Amino acid sequence: MYHGIVPDDYPIDAWTLVRESEFRKQMSHLKKYYKVISIEEAINQINHPLNGGKPRVVITFDDGYENNYSIAYPIIKAFNFPATIFVATAFIDSPELFWFDKVIYDIQSTQCQILDLSAHNLDIHYFGSTEKSKRWDAIECLLSRLKAEEPSPRKKIVDEIRTRLSPKFEQIGMLFPLKSQQIVDMSGEGLIEFGSHTHSHEILTQLNTDEVRETVKASIEAIFELTGEEVRYFSYPNGEFKNDTIKVLKEARLNAAFTTTNGFWNTNVRPYEIPRLGVGGYDYIEIFAGALSGVKAAISSPKKWFLRR
Repeated sequence: MYHGIVPDDYPIDAWTLVRESEFRKQMSHLKKYYKVISIEEAINQINHPLNGGKPRVVITFDDGYENNYSIAYPIIKAFNFPATIFVATAFIDSPELFWFDKVIYDIQSTQCQILDLSAHNLDIHYFGSTEKSKRWDAIECLLSRLKAEEPSPRKKIVDEIRTRLSPKFEQIGMLFPLKSQQIVDMSGEGLIEFGSHTHSHEILTQLNTDEVRETVKASIEAIFELTGEEVRYFSYPNGEFKNDTIKVLKEARLNAAFTTTNGFWNTNVRPYEIPRLGVGGYDYIEIFAGALSGVKAAISSPKKWFLRR
């Protein structure tokens, strides 16, 4: 599970942003030691033993960033790997960032050291560590607190953060969402399939069943309109869902859904609760290789490996 792939010199640091050179190394590792397949192939082959063959890997991206097209796609194409991008369709062609990327960008581009949100019962947050991964832990803590807020008050807090920090926007481009034509281009070339990540990146456990049905339907329709292809797969924003959520996905004729639970896909996994290995900006090739081989726990703590997006 990836999110954004950015140039090595991109000045904004985040777990959610993997550097281009590291991504290329990771794809090279997959080419050498694994067989990269589509979700459809994985579903069809899940009960088939490897019989000495290479372990199978599925590549997915969440949210739908323009950098998936400009940075990741040329690399994927060079390796001839299939992949699936789960898109929050309301943001297609939008100049707006996801709310969480606004927070990340504002803190990191201004090198913010402290943010007092106690007036909103969100405590004081410190970002003073010089170690990138520890600084990210503090940002992730803030994001987790914000995710628990209802959308309207959360928007006000995010807007307040932006007003307080007053970031400059020259470096913001890599965080923009995909454009319609980019989706059309990738879909037309056959390697990339597009799945639903809701319409507006809603956390589904905060919605009632009718609202879940509405956002799923809107996202499926938007993707179909661009690609002409049936939408078959879904990933849960923040990994959160209820039993009623799965019922809605089945009604919408979605064949499988992906969580943010850290783990391997095997015959014991339910088709609407598929786990993934989250790959982030601090997961260098040694950690990446260890995670795929199943020895991750001895190399890197889960905190540094996985962000529940």
